[in-house]
Amino acid sequence: MRHDAAAAIFAAGAAAALGGPFPDCAFAPLPSLPATGPVRALAAAPAHRGGDDLIIAARLLATDFFALGEGAPQPLTSIPSGVVFPPTCHSVSIDGPRALTLRGTGAVATTRVALLDIANGASPAPIAHADITSEFILRRIALQGLHAFVLIQNAQSGIRALQTLDLAEPGFPFSLKSLNARDFALDGQTIYLLTSHNTVEARNAAEPFVLPLLGQPVSIANLGSAGLAMTVAGDRLYIRNESGRLATIDVSDPSSLVTLSAGSADAFPPSGAFFADVGDLAAHEDVVYMPGVADDETVWLVALDMSLPPHPVEIARFPLPEAGAYPIETTSRGVVVGADGLLHFAFVRCPCIGDTDGDGFIGFADVNTVLSAFNSHKGLPGYDPAADINQDGDVNFADLNLVVSVFNTEC
Repeated sequence: MRHDAAAAIFAAGAAAALGGPFPDCAFAPLPSLPATGPVRALAAAPAHRGGDDLIIAARLLATDFFALGEGAPQPLTSIPSGVVFPPTCHSVSIDGPRALTLRGTGAVATTRVALLDIANGASPAPIAHADITSEFILRRIALQGLHAFVLIQNAQSGIRALQTLDLAEPGFPFSLKSLNARDFALDGQTIYLLTSHNTVEARNAAEPFVLPLLGQPVSIANLGSAGLAMTVAGDRLYIRNESGRLATIDVSDPSSLVTLSAGSADAFPPSGAFFADVGDLAAHEDVVYMPGVADDETVWLVALDMSLPPHPVEIARFPLPEAGAYPIETTSRGVVVGADGLLHFAFVRCPCIGDTDGDGFIGFADVNTVLSAFNSHKGLPGYDPAADINQDGDVNFADLNLVVSVFNTEC
């Protein structure tokens, strides 16, 4: 079964072939769920619990667990964080059957890092926790095996760095390596760093003691300011700055990064002004999701087609409450965003490309429809509007290629 989220991704990718976005793409919301307090950070594990996605939401003093399957999302359980004072820095990361949460006060104080066994998402079990006292603020964390990567910030100077932690004894983590970094994104065995010089580096995360460079850094100087958020999807790395501009890096070969767009003016999202106080970023293949504030001060979650990186195409937007930190995560079934104490679940619904007969399946019948009207033109004999997939008035190889690209799939 091809889910609507996947259909949206194809639809976005096909937008360039069609000459623009589909006018009737839209976010289709699922019921929102209340979290037991404002949501500060999110993580998702696909196909958990026998097919359901597992969603973990970090809030002020607890961690909530939700399942997202074919139907409406379902709450599973909630566990207290164990911290005494309400934290201001939150992060959560999933790696296989384990999750790591981080809670800090946002000042020079103690930060709690807790490791959880989430093999059963309905009954997560604490493994160990550590309270780390430091002059640094621990802002964000990513788990990989027996190591964690932490973005830290000096409380006085504001300078940030990436620190690696050894979790072989999770109750007693110790630092292995520290590197200058404004932000980072972890993807398998590769970690990408945004440096203070607005360059992007790819390093080998499998060697946490050294984190050796995999190739030459690339510049995103046109981004103009520190990156606000980074995310990896497929062979693309996306970086967002305070004004909502996006830089895109081809990371198909981490040893040879290629800048596809560097945040220049022509890469500004075409959907109004966006700025930094609504800060996260998520992506799935060529679709990027980010919250933003429009010129009229309304808050939206925007889906952008990034198949042509210098020229984002908005394919849908979804209204959000005008309060919240707006963490975002993509799942196998759509996107989830936290706002105003609620988790909002949605997916993009677009026309079913290539389904010429409306039976919900793209097969030989649809190919034959295009072939039967092949080389015809609108207004002339033999033309079939159902075969004109891109609606340009001609039935030709462009239409046939669109049908073949989704052959043997369901809507």
